[in-house]
Amino acid sequence: IFLDEEAAYASGVGGQQYYNDQYEGRQSKYGRDWGEPTRTTWRVEIGLMLKNVSDCLRNVLRKAKQVKDNWMDASLLPPTPADSAGDISDEPVRKSRRKEYSYALLLAYQGKKYNGMQLCIGLNQCMRPLFYELGVCDVNVQYWQYLVQKDFPTIEGELFKAMAKCGYICENDVFSPVRFAFQRAARTDRSVSAARQMCSMRLAPENHEYFLKTATDKLNAHLPEEIRVLGVRRAIRSFKAHKNCDKRTYSYTLPTYAFARANELTNSGFRMSETSMAELNDLLALYKGTHNFFNYTSGRRDRKTLRLAAWKNRGFMDQHTFLYYSLDMVVSLQGFEFGNSSFRTYEDRSSMRYIHDFKCGPTQLVEDEVRGGMVEFITLYITGQSFMLHQIRKMIGMTVATFRGLCGKTEVANTFLSERMDVPKAPGLGLVLDKVHYERYDKWHEKTHQALNNWGEEIETKADEFRQLYIISEIYRQELATQSMFLWLTTLIRHDITIPKITRESRERSPLGLASDHAYVSLFICFTEHANEKLKEIKEEKQDKILNGSERRDDVVELMKKDSDSQSRENSEGNCTNSTAVLSSCPKRMGSPDTSATSFL
Repeated sequence: IFLDEEAAYASGVGGQQYYNDQYEGRQSKYGRDWGEPTRTTWRVEIGLMLKNVSDCLRNVLRKAKQVKDNWMDASLLPPTPADSAGDISDEPVRKSRRKEYSYALLLAYQGKKYNGMQLCIGLNQCMRPLFYELGVCDVNVQYWQYLVQKDFPTIEGELFKAMAKCGYICENDVFSPVRFAFQRAARTDRSVSAARQMCSMRLAPENHEYFLKTATDKLNAHLPEEIRVLGVRRAIRSFKAHKNCDKRTYSYTLPTYAFARANELTNSGFRMSETSMAELNDLLALYKGTHNFFNYTSGRRDRKTLRLAAWKNRGFMDQHTFLYYSLDMVVSLQGFEFGNSSFRTYEDRSSMRYIHDFKCGPTQLVEDEVRGGMVEFITLYITGQSFMLHQIRKMIGMTVATFRGLCGKTEVANTFLSERMDVPKAPGLGLVLDKVHYERYDKWHEKTHQALNNWGEEIETKADEFRQLYIISEIYRQELATQSMFLWLTTLIRHDITIPKITRESRERSPLGLASDHAYVSLFICFTEHANEKLKEIKEEKQDKILNGSERRDDVVELMKKDSDSQSRENSEGNCTNSTAVLSSCPKRMGSPDTSATSFL
C-alpha cells in the first residue's frame, strides 16, 4: 500500500501542526518530552514510518525496472522485418526477454595463487539513518554492506571476469553471482586445487546450440593457464551443483616417510611395504560409516547461539540492526559471552558425516632435484557425502599420528565420542578435490539430458592430464623444496592425543561417572549383605568347614574365640575382619577368590 504524503500526515485534529504545537519545547533525555502519547501522536508517527516504507519500495521497484531495461537491450534482439526491408517505423520495438537455460560447467584449476574457490566478499560497517526525522532526532543504526575484496584473487573471480568478456553475463553481475544463479559443488580453501569441480548457472545466450559448442574455447581464451574449463552441458532447470551432488572424492598426496614407525628412520630413503599398506588400509577403515566429527573441525557459532548472545546483550542490540551474516562478527568485536555453546558441540547434528570410502593408492617414486635421490609418495583417497572445515586434514593428521605410534586405535574411536580432544591438522599442500559424483542425477535424467558423472573419454582424459601436469607435479615440487610434511612431523609431539583427565566435578556430572558410582555402591551393598549372612551362619553353627586352608581364615577363627567383654568392640572389629575373610567364599562374580577384598572395602 503506497500512502500519499498528505494522507500520511492526516490526523483529524490538526495533524502535524497540532502535534508540534502541543509538545514544542518539552525536554527529556531524547531531546524533547512528548508527554503521554495520544491518538494523534501515534497517527503521525505511524504515518511517517509508512511514508518511509513506501519510499523504500518505490526505490526498489525503480531499480528493478532499471535492471530489467538493461537486461532487455534492444540491440541484442534480432532485426524486425521492417528494418530488414529498409522501412523505418516510428513505433517502438517491443522488447522480449531471451529464454534462460541451466548449464553445468566442469572446471579444473590449480589453487596455488588463489584464496579459495568462492568469491571473497567482505563486510564494511557504515551508518545510515533508519527513519526520517520524526521531530525528535535522527535515528541512526549500524548496518553492514557487502564489499568485494579485490585484493584477494579467487577462482570464481577469474571465471566471472572471463564470462563478462565473452558477453555471457553483464559487467554488473561479475560481483553478484546470485543474479545468474551460480553455485559450486564444493568450496575449496586457499591453495587447494581441483581436478573436477562442477558449477551450475542460468544464462540466456543468443543461440543455445552455438553456446554449447564455443563456450569452452572462448572461456579458456580469457582464463589464466592454471584455470581450465573442461566442458559445458545443459542441465535441468532446477539443477544445483551443490544440492544435486551425491558425494565428493578428495585425494591427499604426501611422502611415505610420514608413516615411518618409531624404530624406523624418517627420511627420503624410507619405503613402504605391502604389509604396512595393508595395516594403513585397516586403520583408514575405522573412519567409514556415520560418525560425529566435531573433533575434526573448528568451532562455529550456530544461529541459535548467536540469537542467544544477542538476547543476553539486548541493551546493545536494541540500538542497532544487524544481518545474521554480520552478527557473528559483531558479537566477537563487542566481546559478548556465549557460555559453553560457542563452538560445535557433540550434540550438534551438523557434525554427523557419512564416509563412503577411505583407502590408500599405489606409491610413486619422485626424483628430488634439490637434495638428490628418490622420494616415495603415496596418495590417500577419501569419499564422503560432505565434509566440514579442516575435517580431511585432521583425519590425515590423526591417521599419521596413530600409524607412527603416538596413539592407538582406541584414540581414533574416542575422537567420535563427546570429549573434546587435541587432533593434529596436516598441511594443506597435498589436498585436491578429485571428483564430484552425480549418480542419482544421471539415473533420473539419463533419457533427456547428458550425464554429468562421466563426461566422456576425451574430457576425462583432459582432466587426468591437467591433474597430473598442473596439480600433482606442483605438489611434488613444493613438498621436495619446502619439506612441509617433514616440518609438520616435528610438531606432532606437542599434541596430547588423549582424552583429558577426568576431574571429580566432571566425573560427577557425566553419565558414565554416575553409572560407575551406582555400580560401585550396588556391588558394595551386595558383598556386605553376603558377608553378613556368612557371619551369621558362623555364629549359629560354629562350623570350621567354611574357614578351611587359609591363614586369614585361621585368624578370623582366633578372633572369634577371643573374650568378648565389650559387645561394641566385637561388632566393630570382629564383623569387619570376618567380613574380609568371608568375602573369599563369595560367588566368583568379581574374579578369583585371591582378589583383595580388603582394598575393595
